[in-house]
Amino acid sequence: MTHRVVFPLALLLAIAFLTTSAYPRRKGSRYDEEIRSAVANILKSHSELRNVKSAVDDNVVTLTGSVELDSTRENLSNQVKHIKHVHSVRNELVLDPPAPPDQTLYGRVRQTLADIRLESITFKVHEGAVTLSGIVRNQKERQRAIEMVRTTEGVKEVLSHLTVAGE
Repeated sequence: MTHRVVFPLALLLAIAFLTTSAYPRRKGSRYDEEIRSAVANILKSHSELRNVKSAVDDNVVTLTGSVELDSTRENLSNQVKHIKHVHSVRNELVLDPPAPPDQTLYGRVRQTLADIRLESITFKVHEGAVTLSGIVRNQKERQRAIEMVRTTEGVKEVLSHLTVAGE
């Protein structure tokens, strides 16, 4: 014959409460405050980061808010990744003002380069950033390409990997 011991529900709840409250769960890591401070110093030192907020939990940094340029967003993420004890960065930053869709910008830049007869220049676009590559005849042509692309509607920044023939 088996005997079952039945505990009243209130007693079970009391035991569960006492067990969990006796050992509080620690949220985060012992380095979170150190990381939080380092990120705050980076954010304070650059005026273009005034709309950026950060949160740190268990050595993971989450960046939220807005920046104007994609390069700013990427540079900040890389800086934060290199802070001691940071395991990863969640980069949730958005561009403000937003960039046109990449496909739209690609067409505009292609047309700009065609208008100035520099179709041989290759390029990539990403969220308002344009990267130019290829060979141009001289320094004047290089500058012209960069300036014309920079003034194309929707372009926020231009990175040039253009080289001058013979240099």
